[in-house]
Amino acid sequence: MLISFANRLAARPLERHLFFLAATAATILVIGYHFGTFDQFAHIPYLKKYANPALYPNDGFIELRNESYSYFWRAFVPLVQLDPLDTRLLQWVLLAGHVLVTYVTFWVLWTLSLTLFNSPLAALLSGLAFIMPHLGFAGFPLFEFSLLNRTFALPAALGAVLLYLRGRPVWAFALLGLLFNIHVITVNFVLAMFGLDALLSWRSGGWRRLALGLPVFLVGAAPVLAWRLTSPALAAPVNPAWFDAVSRGFLLNLFALVAPYVHINMITLAGLGTLGLYWVARRPAPAAAPEHERTIAHFIWAVILILAVQAITVLVYPIDLLNQLQIIRAGEFALIFGYLYFAHYLARRWLAEPEASADLGWLTAAYALSPLPLVPLLVLGLQRGLAAFSWRHAVAAGTFLGMFALTLAIAVPLGLWAPGAHLPWLVCLITDPAMS
Repeated sequence: MLISFANRLAARPLERHLFFLAATAATILVIGYHFGTFDQFAHIPYLKKYANPALYPNDGFIELRNESYSYFWRAFVPLVQLDPLDTRLLQWVLLAGHVLVTYVTFWVLWTLSLTLFNSPLAALLSGLAFIMPHLGFAGFPLFEFSLLNRTFALPAALGAVLLYLRGRPVWAFALLGLLFNIHVITVNFVLAMFGLDALLSWRSGGWRRLALGLPVFLVGAAPVLAWRLTSPALAAPVNPAWFDAVSRGFLLNLFALVAPYVHINMITLAGLGTLGLYWVARRPAPAAAPEHERTIAHFIWAVILILAVQAITVLVYPIDLLNQLQIIRAGEFALIFGYLYFAHYLARRWLAEPEASADLGWLTAAYALSPLPLVPLLVLGLQRGLAAFSWRHAVAAGTFLGMFALTLAIAVPLGLWAPGAHLPWLVCLITDPAMS
């Protein structure tokens, strides 16, 4: 049934996009949607200050908005100026933007899977998997619970990767240049991946891609580059005391890969699990085109190198600029490619081993539903180790269901998972209908 459904979606654009919409709705409800929390606790006041400079006079925290190098929130200034005292319209516009960005991300991920593997079943399996949140390095899932400049930038960054894979590097660099004005950090990761690939394929045209692409990128990125290069924060010295203070708070997961805390080490194990999904899947299930296989391998090595630099800045010598860039977030691309590759591994097995439906069913469920990438690897290992025993199905099922229940038992009491839509305006309307 999965195979026929995947082929049907590949052949019928309307039904395919309805699937993207359904996946979008399911993702938002499963992960939850929030306004004004997390990173928005700073961005919304910054936005109000841009819209009305008279607000928050002499507030040192608000002045930090000038060190947030992005023009993303500036686009919402006219919206806030319509009614500075009422954020209801802003809430609905941001929700609509979040829905659109999530939908486009599913579309781009589907296209990226087809580009890599030319397998509708692999594209479907990865799409189903991304509905659920999966944890990677730093503990962030692919989809988040509010619209931010980094969530807005993600599908465009993946679009640049698509252009690069399809042999259009100049357009890829041009898109990254424009995107640099939205979210510097995401673009830096993709630039690092492109740069390492160009260096490792120097003789086969890598130098040409850099020579043609970098000038185009610099032109597009000029507004934020000029802003950043004229900022006094660029000249800030290395300050171990600053890093010590920041890392002692709840942001330690953005810096440390290893720490004397269980949750930090579990998050790192989850990140290693995304790399494990890639390495397990790529051996029997390479990309459809050899040049794509080499390119993605170079991308993965770029991510590993970035993570190694992050480890050095924490364990050896803190470099403020690198720590401020939160380079551990590069692990998000390990999560993306790990899940795309493992979907192809599963698709090949579903097509080649229809008689093994029980094994594949539990493995696919562990892959798609478990928040921890280590769980499908554990289930796969148990299935291989117990291949001669009929009760391996019960072991696989128990492992997956037990780990899933344990994850929920930890996440729900700690408030780490809050499904549904949480809009202040909607809550106020329910409690006080007169607001309508």
